[in-house]
Amino acid sequence: MLGLLPTPSHSSTALRPVSAFVEFSRGPQARQVPRIGWTHNALPGLSARRLLYRRRLRRSGLSLRATENTEDRLASLEAENQRLRDQLASLNNDGAVEKSREFDGAVGWRLRGSRSESLFHFPETDLPWPPDQIRLADPGEPLQRDACGDWLTLFRNAAPYIASFRGGTVVVHLPSFLLNDADIEDQETFRGIMEDVAFCSLLGLSIVLVTSIECRFFRRLQQERGDLSTSSASGPAVGNSLPAGLCVDQQALQIAKQEAGFARVEVESALSAGFQKRSLGSADGDGTPTTAGIFPLRGAVSVVSSLNFFTAAPLGVRDGVDYGYAGVPRSVNTELLERRLNDGDIVALTPLGASPSGQVFYVSSEALAAQVATKLKAMKLVYVTRGQRLVSNRGSTENPLNAVIAGVQVRNAAALLKYLEDGGLQTYPEEVRSSDWFKDTLRQLRLLVKAVSPKGVRRGHLVDPIPGALLQEFYTTDGSGTCIAQDLYQGLGTASVADAGRIVSLLEDDAARRGGCRMPGTLREAVQVACAREEFFVWRRDEVVLGCGQLVALTQDGPLVAELRYFAVVEQENAIQALALFGYAEQAAICGGAKLLAVQITDCLSMPVDWFEEHGFREPKAGELDDASSDGRQFLLKPLNADAAAEAAEFVNAFSEEERMWGGVK
Repeated sequence: MLGLLPTPSHSSTALRPVSAFVEFSRGPQARQVPRIGWTHNALPGLSARRLLYRRRLRRSGLSLRATENTEDRLASLEAENQRLRDQLASLNNDGAVEKSREFDGAVGWRLRGSRSESLFHFPETDLPWPPDQIRLADPGEPLQRDACGDWLTLFRNAAPYIASFRGGTVVVHLPSFLLNDADIEDQETFRGIMEDVAFCSLLGLSIVLVTSIECRFFRRLQQERGDLSTSSASGPAVGNSLPAGLCVDQQALQIAKQEAGFARVEVESALSAGFQKRSLGSADGDGTPTTAGIFPLRGAVSVVSSLNFFTAAPLGVRDGVDYGYAGVPRSVNTELLERRLNDGDIVALTPLGASPSGQVFYVSSEALAAQVATKLKAMKLVYVTRGQRLVSNRGSTENPLNAVIAGVQVRNAAALLKYLEDGGLQTYPEEVRSSDWFKDTLRQLRLLVKAVSPKGVRRGHLVDPIPGALLQEFYTTDGSGTCIAQDLYQGLGTASVADAGRIVSLLEDDAARRGGCRMPGTLREAVQVACAREEFFVWRRDEVVLGCGQLVALTQDGPLVAELRYFAVVEQENAIQALALFGYAEQAAICGGAKLLAVQITDCLSMPVDWFEEHGFREPKAGELDDASSDGRQFLLKPLNADAAAEAAEFVNAFSEEERMWGGVK
């Protein structure tokens, strides 16, 4: 069989020879290789090597027949490799290979000499979204996305994430309002989040915790100075959101040191306090599981704090304003940080850093978290918010969808920021634009867009200040907040060979759920071969295959008929996903020149026959598919006309609207 694999560039001339996993023809067209008496003329340039190879095989005790069979396989591999090299040279010289169809009894009709063996091309799609359909929702809106399922199911489903994240570095930024000792609810929230951080550490994450002190620092400055308004409205930012032009003098620095010490003690004590164990068998009057004691963490969780993990530089004098001890992060001691993280410690940082001369400066804790995560090339950078969220602004004015957006790619987040800067801010009332939560969101989005890159942070997260939200964001597919990723989190595209195992698991689970369907014993091998030929397409979410299908050419003469095989979706009750995957298959079939789309009626259909009939399928007319139906197989056909193309586009667009951020769950 042809052994060509496409390179990531997907260029039509990007072919490379494969020297393994090649099937050999044993029919009349098989190449006849002499079994005995190899000469230089039989295979030029290889005689001496084969003779040496034969001697080694004979010394190992193998029979002459086994030696000759091995030589046959090696000769076939060499000939196949040379043929592929000749084809590659031909492509480079001519720029194209004449395309024609050839029949393969196992898979149907396919292209000869094409970039891939599949007749149908599946374009990659990352489900983009328009920025004007995204809304920044204030913390008061009840839009929290809950994890679905019982604790055992959730824990089992978290296993792949636990294994994948183990040893990864995560930088978490905590807002300062959580340290409000005057609010009992904030104290409980802080302790719950610290339990989540400690639990993540026990699960193998290397955690850097950056804690803001700005709320307490600003409140104490107001008590000492009174009015903190300044005449400078466009100077550099001081801290996260302190007034522009604010001078951090010696008195202010002393207050910052006291608040940093308070924050450090609170963080270390909370991380070492232990877990509140709950009984699953009994509950209090309000439904809360009763306490079953405390699981101590002392000795299991170690917290390290130091000014030596980063250095700071002063803002200096800007536009005639001396900013005193206000500064910016200058450099990060990655070697020291990595050494402590490798020892299993949680590193706790505050926004106080020292210069090389030993002078202490007050810096932005949010900028510090982003810089530390970037230098460490962290897996995740997390900002715990005030509760504001990115939500979808789709739907009617009277009945908006208001779904929390679970994930976007970094370029889409950058497009959202540009949209807001180019006039989108005016769509929000003045009281919203001037609110702290709104400014926090824009500032944190800018930091995430800058930090998330191939050479920096892999993923950024905006997470609600709710106990359990951090665990849900890390260890469930849909998460709890919004993820900003550099890689494709969700999309429709061609399946790779690496997807074969996931596709087989999906098909087997789908068959077991429906019952009465037995998958062939050679399913795994067949899927692997089909993936290598680029015949399978998949719907991915976070590297998990949630839907799949296979397209092959069914007919030899007349109009081209594409057959849809192994069509399955994880959650059949979600009609939008199934329709989108089906529409995507229709689009690929149309692009490949097919005039009809066929499905075989079997007990293994993922969707009932009525579902296909509702979407335009009918029984074949006289003369249609006579060759394919001669062996008793029954098919349904759908004409791929202009109406079908429009319907397919509508299905995919609906999926884009509903799932473009894989967050269509309220």
